[in-house]
Amino acid sequence: MVIQKIQIAGNLGNDAEVKEINSKKVLTLTVCCTKRFKRQNGELVEVPCWYKVEQWRDAFNDNWISKLKKGACVYIDGEPNLETYLNRDNKAAGVIKINADNIQIA
Repeated sequence: MVIQKIQIAGNLGNDAEVKEINSKKVLTLTVCCTKRFKRQNGELVEVPCWYKVEQWRDAFNDNWISKLKKGACVYIDGEPNLETYLNRDNKAAGVIKINADNIQIA
């Protein structure tokens, strides 16, 4: 048995979006985690990493959803999935999509 889990903490890139699909609701978020490090020459480098996040439920608390605004700091854990697509240059690219088990506002 293989279990894949991912845990991230980052900032929302946009406001939360809730849609209804086949009588289930899906919460969609975009989260940015920034990796920071110094090169040998002392230069500080920041590399953003973007994640798409989905959480499926029968219902969501509207008060909680209203707090998920662009820039809010969140903690997420869930199952990672790699989705591939062709970008504007017609080259293969990928994005990590997380099927969230838990979302917390930090």
